[in-house]
Amino acid sequence: IRRPPRSTPLYSSAASDVYKRQLFNGLLGLLLYASSTLAIGLFASALSPNQIVGLVVGSGILTALTIVDFVASRIQGIGSDILSFMQLGASFSVFDLGALGVAESGHFADFARGIFSVTDVVFYISITIIFLLLTVIILESRRWR
Repeated sequence: IRRPPRSTPLYSSAASDVYKRQLFNGLLGLLLYASSTLAIGLFASALSPNQIVGLVVGSGILTALTIVDFVASRIQGIGSDILSFMQLGASFSVFDLGALGVAESGHFADFARGIFSVTDVVFYISITIIFLLLTVIILESRRWR
């Protein structure tokens, strides 16, 4: 088995710590984003006994929470701030080559750059808890009918 040369950033201690932190923050963001999207999908699936309807509703909710920044940029005032904060992930742009596909705003954008943000962690955990609680309420109400 051939080993990589010792000059790669994996073996240098100073650069390795930076890369490990960036990797950890990126993976944490991905885990939080995945938990939020799974909670939204469970909620949408609990709304209807039909799987196709759950897919369409879940995809609609996720799409709306992803492109809400596009709508927020077209309005003014406090509504714009609220809508841009509700953006679930970063709006990905294939046309902006300088950003490497990640937009400048959005809760996932900092994680994609390796930046840890408590606000983004709290946002994703809150979205996950809210949609899981709504799912439990829907399932419990169905049980008592």
